Amino acid sequence: MVVFGLSALAAGGAAPSLATDSWAIGMGRVFAGIGFLFTSLYLTKMAADWFEGREIATAMSILVMSWPFGMAMGQVGDAWLSQIYGWQVPFSGGLSLLSDRSPRRLSVSPPAT
Repeated sequence: MVVFGLSALAAGGAAPSLATDSWAIGMGRVFAGIGFLFTSLYLTKMAADWFEGREIATAMSILVMSWPFGMAMGQVGDAWLSQIYGWQVPFSGGLSLLSDRSPRRLSVSPPAT
């Protein structure tokens, strides 16, 4: 399900970067929202299982803080990218980061107990 969520996030990033109409941007955002829902729900459960009985508070706080931290960093970098290269580039830049690093992150085994 996490792979499905990441795939939907990738599709949600690809659609706006290739969009010529506003409805395509909206559909991309819908796909990204669905992907975020699946990814966040299952990653929260996975983190709870991985850190059961150990530093679960620290693990959950890092997981929960990743979303607003990513939004803040996106607002800093995306405004600069869109001013210089056009509004489609921030979408494709995020997509390339997601597709480049996600398979390696998913292959990491849970922490040893």
